[in-house]
Amino acid sequence: GYKMRILEMYGQEFARLRGKALIEAILSSEGRTLIAEVEGISSSAPYGYDRHANGAEYSAAFGADLIIVNNATPSLPGPVIPGIDDLSPVPEGFGGLARFLGRPCAPILEPNISVVPDKMRANRQNGIAAEASGANFAVLTANPNRGCISHKDIFMSISSFREGTDMVLFAGKMHHSGCVEDFSPSIAKQYIQAGADGVIIPVPGTVPGLTEDAAQAFAYAAHEEGGIVLSSITTSQEGSDIETIRRLALSAKRIGADVHHISTAGYPFGSPPPENLYAYSVAIRGIRHTWNRMSRNLRNHWGNSSYVD
Repeated sequence: GYKMRILEMYGQEFARLRGKALIEAILSSEGRTLIAEVEGISSSAPYGYDRHANGAEYSAAFGADLIIVNNATPSLPGPVIPGIDDLSPVPEGFGGLARFLGRPCAPILEPNISVVPDKMRANRQNGIAAEASGANFAVLTANPNRGCISHKDIFMSISSFREGTDMVLFAGKMHHSGCVEDFSPSIAKQYIQAGADGVIIPVPGTVPGLTEDAAQAFAYAAHEEGGIVLSSITTSQEGSDIETIRRLALSAKRIGADVHHISTAGYPFGSPPPENLYAYSVAIRGIRHTWNRMSRNLRNHWGNSSYVD
């Protein structure tokens, strides 16, 4: 039967989307789902907040369907991003952020190894905490400046995370993570076999040596194994000119990405440059769905707020 597409979802129903329904909504949208990464409350990134909007709000306003938060601690109470602590009530955890934005939200976690701070590790404890915090899904990858993190490090951490939760998990490298390894079809299958629902692949053109043919074979193998594919721009090229963003977006489409991720590039608001997020959205799904996503922000809290008669 017909599956509801992310393209048509909005508001509090969308904010609650998780599990199998989330995967089906992504697949039904046929490569037209967009993730924006924003910086969490503990980040030292420069912020340009003027107490009117923050990086997550900018991202939602300019076309993001899903929000992932880096440098956030799932186990801590309170908000997971800066700039919303003056709201009443304060949006608590990932669930509060999802309800506030009308978007599914998730933490970025890293391998369960010694070079990664405890709060960021994908393990049983943080899996339980992420679910308790209301996260819709989770992302397991490697941040820069951790030394060499291998595919094997991530495989092993999937198992640790799975001891705490069965929530939807995307896992893999968004860049070479300090050591150059192949993105081969067998690696893609091993991610799914280890317990991930989806695999991560850098967009061709963002890491040295990764061709479209190789990335397409990686994505095909993940699909063959029953997984979904998340493409990622996390090499600061998310801060490139708009023409480059469009080229990267279409490359991600060609390799078979089901969901597209664009990172922060160290942008002052702790989010992707809004004009690039918009350009990426238009490239992968056109103006109709982009404007629909942007405009439906207004419907998020209707019927659920004190100002509604």
